[in-house]
Amino acid sequence: MRLTGDLGKLEISVLRRSNSETDDYWDGNWLESQIKIDVQGIHTLYGTNLRVDDLQRFYKSLTALQNDTTKESEFTTMEEGLYLHFQVESNGSVNCKGKANTDSGDSLEFKFQTDLATLDRFVGELETTLESYPLVGSLE
Repeated sequence: MRLTGDLGKLEISVLRRSNSETDDYWDGNWLESQIKIDVQGIHTLYGTNLRVDDLQRFYKSLTALQNDTTKESEFTTMEEGLYLHFQVESNGSVNCKGKANTDSGDSLEFKFQTDLATLDRFVGELETTLESYPLVGSLE
């Protein structure tokens, strides 16, 4: 999943399920992921685990943003490896700000601006990722 803008780029690559041998809701929905951030002379690449259910909530939030149901969307993760906030401005530009957190406690706050067409591509890539990594198990 790639989101590019005037002064930045965010890439989220899901590499594999962390526990592919189980269909347990809590253990089977972790995804080993790689995050790449390029903003105004800062380039970082780090690994973090994301959850399928976090990505599903993010997808629903972004589609509400696309449908003009809301002007803001937020992505939070259980282990706080990545935080994202999107806000659509009246001129159609999209402000993206975020915070990357590593397991060692280091963090990077970043921001850049993109547009709705680029956001649409990102949402499509997120949908494809969710099709490749469906939620397993249930809370019940």
